[in-house]
Parts: sequence; C-alpha cells; structure tokens
Amino acid sequence: MKSLTEGQLVIVVDDGAAVDGIVVHVASFLKAEVAVPDDEHGAVFRSVHRKALRERAEPGEHDEALRKAIR
Repeated sequence: MKSLTEGQLVIVVDDGAAVDGIVVHVASFLKAEVAVPDDEHGAVFRSVHRKALRERAEPGEHDEALRKAIR
C-alpha cells in the first residue's frame, strides 16, 4: 500500500486472519492506528504495521459502528 490516509478503508491481516478496519490516524510511515470490530466493545483501536494493511474498496458490515467509535 503506497499511502495511508485517515478514514481509509483497509483490511488488517494478522496471523492469517483478515478483518475490516478504518484508518484513524497515521502515526508514522510504518504505523497506523486502525479501528477494528470487537465482539465485546463494538470497536477497538489497534496500532498496526503498514505491512499488515491491505486496501479495500467495498464497505463492510461493521463500518458504521467503526465510524461511530472514531467520532
């Protein structure tokens, strides 16, 4: 992924599992804060390495809940 921007839709690939997310903050060239769905809390923020992120174009089922958590 060449560039990251706040609000960008991404897929977080971690230990073979893939989960939809939204970029909250680009902390540095290598790290970003990403909102991802969580069964217990609705959404959580995770610090993620750039290599674990893939761009996605289609909205996901949890995007509205993630946007509410970001606000």
